[in-house]
Amino acid sequence: MENRRICSGLSGLCLLIASTGASAHELWLDSEKFQYEIGDKVEVSLINGTKFDGVNLPYFTRRVSELYYSIDTRVEATSRLGDLPAFQQVIDTAGLARFVYVSKIDNITYRGLKKFSAFVEEKDATWALQRHLENNWPTDRFTERYFRHSKALIDIGHGQGADETFGLFVEFTALKNPYTDDMTAGMPVTLTKLADPIVNGQIEVFERATDGTVNVFKLTSDAMGQAVVPVRKGHDYLLDHVVVTEVKDQADHANGVYWQSDWAALTFSVPE
Repeated sequence: MENRRICSGLSGLCLLIASTGASAHELWLDSEKFQYEIGDKVEVSLINGTKFDGVNLPYFTRRVSELYYSIDTRVEATSRLGDLPAFQQVIDTAGLARFVYVSKIDNITYRGLKKFSAFVEEKDATWALQRHLENNWPTDRFTERYFRHSKALIDIGHGQGADETFGLFVEFTALKNPYTDDMTAGMPVTLTKLADPIVNGQIEVFERATDGTVNVFKLTSDAMGQAVVPVRKGHDYLLDHVVVTEVKDQADHANGVYWQSDWAALTFSVPE
């Protein structure tokens, strides 16, 4: 993972970048490698950025709602304040480890419509800008609250097993195991909101080669909320989808909050 910027727990400047400049970008779980042996210390990072490049965030309880992995059962992270990478644990169980991260609430305040317009256009939610104007909502200094729902698939030992839907607000579920199944026909995934399929949802795919170069393309989920991601051996993959929701509560409006976004991410690797 070349060109990665790293934050230390004492780096106020880097934290400022992570909480403001990169707040409209993806947040994903990443690792220097996606295949470990039983008994290895597994290190998983929280990365905030774009195009598979970003800031490596330390573990802070004020930002983390849930952080765990599951092979046979759910195992909570034992992370301590300031840990970098955010997850560092020895795993003694073989199988497909499904790592899950859910953030606590965070906010971004827009000063004008330019950045908001660019955001909803990128995430295939241009209807939101039209609704904002139709509702005569503020066009300067209005707030969007957002949550992150990120998963990663990592091979421990034999890597056998299957992904599952954990019931996140918005979530990708892999329908094949990239470490044990034939990926020739691609990686089928299901995109859900509270376990219900998201139809015609935009899926942004970031494909990272071993030299760090990244290819980006987009897919659309079908009537079952499914899509097949074309994959290549020796590449890492990050899938991204954003659900944009209109906030109608007047109490939220009194605090300047008019929109909510919920971000889903899934990372995995396809071995050589």
